[in-house]
Amino acid sequence: MFRTLARLAAAAAVAATLAFAPAAPVGAGEEAHITVAPLPRAAVVGKPVTVEFVVLDAARRPLDDLAPLVIATSDGRRVEAGAARVRAPRARGRYAADLVLPADGAWRIVVDSRYCGNTATAGTLAVRAAR
Repeated sequence: MFRTLARLAAAAAVAATLAFAPAAPVGAGEEAHITVAPLPRAAVVGKPVTVEFVVLDAARRPLDDLAPLVIATSDGRRVEAGAARVRAPRARGRYAADLVLPADGAWRIVVDSRYCGNTATAGTLAVRAAR
């Protein structure tokens, strides 16, 4: 009888521990495949530039429920724009963000899928002053 009670107490302790243990996020450790559409050759200060991209999971399935960011950096400056899912036929996993860059120069553009830490460098965008 003592062994049965000890086993029940041990099982209850394990169940209580598991009930309060934090769950690993879905997709933890997975990778995303990010494909960025070509950037324009140049942009103008203060005018929006649209960055479009597709995010797929490791099995190449579209990821439609993300909140990705597009990040632009230049000479110590940083601009972020949240991307929204493109809602069009056959646009699963496609996102777009409008960046408004505040200064001229060469801006490095990076897409952060915010899915398991996966990013993709889109390239460098030349931004010129408005005329």
